[in-house]
Amino acid sequence: MMMCSVCSFSGSSCFTFHCTDLNQRECAVKALQKRAKDYVKTVTLGPLLRLEHKNVVALKEVFESDTHIFMVSKFVDGKPLFQYLASLDVLSEDLMATAIRQIVDALVYLHYFDIIHRDLKPSNLLLTKEGDNLNVQVSDAAFSTVIGSDMELELVNGDYTYTAPEIFLSHDYGAPVDLWALGVILFIMACGEEPFKRDNDMDAFRAIQRADYAFDAPGWKDISMHCHDLIRRLLAVDPAIRFTALQASRHKWVTGEETKSVILPQLPQRLQNFNQRCAERVNDRLEEELRVRGDCGVALRHRDDDLEVPRSL
Repeated sequence: MMMCSVCSFSGSSCFTFHCTDLNQRECAVKALQKRAKDYVKTVTLGPLLRLEHKNVVALKEVFESDTHIFMVSKFVDGKPLFQYLASLDVLSEDLMATAIRQIVDALVYLHYFDIIHRDLKPSNLLLTKEGDNLNVQVSDAAFSTVIGSDMELELVNGDYTYTAPEIFLSHDYGAPVDLWALGVILFIMACGEEPFKRDNDMDAFRAIQRADYAFDAPGWKDISMHCHDLIRRLLAVDPAIRFTALQASRHKWVTGEETKSVILPQLPQRLQNFNQRCAERVNDRLEEELRVRGDCGVALRHRDDDLEVPRSL
């Protein structure tokens, strides 16, 4: 079994395969095409391979060849969270709080082990359903920790939607960047619009650095003040006063004590529109990258001989 999707990480071609291992167990294999400055930080692998949490997609193995880095994870047969929410007839704050609570639980766990996600976004949030119980799992939690380079994190393809302001200013940042990203995710989840969307990149940078956003999109009047409050605490420009994952886990909106009992019938359609805009942007960025790199034909081939895969896979 081999299904493939294409993504990009810091300018390198990256393929994600749905595979079976030698024991016929399903797994996901992310293959990152190496640049000269990429390497596997082997010193970090031990703790990462021991991570076990119901809201974190488990990393199973890491391999390195001359041309690629391969990260093997547990296969999660679920939908991206926003795709699931957009498919519902109606949404409620209770469901939103349940999803956010599980993401926060994952961050509390990761940050306890000094693991920073660095790339938290809706596409890295996978939802599975067992009966009436929903389970959100954070994927790619180890990606930025395992991959070493001259720059610990590079902004990907001009998409700054979830990027914390301190990342623009220096490389001296830590776990608070994940909480900023969570604030952006919650903002979008509640209204279907990005908080720092502007006509050009420079205006977007300025808006992020000042936390210049407003609760003025349609539907915000139906969202509780406690949800507003959590977003403000997550989108604090100063990382020293921004909520930590542990503080967020104790917020009354996250615990479900202060969610607003109201149905939000228009929100799924707004999230569907957001998902469509994101898909179009991803396609545009990928086409532009392939055009610049001049390797469109190579990147779109997914035969077994396209990658130099270690035999142990």
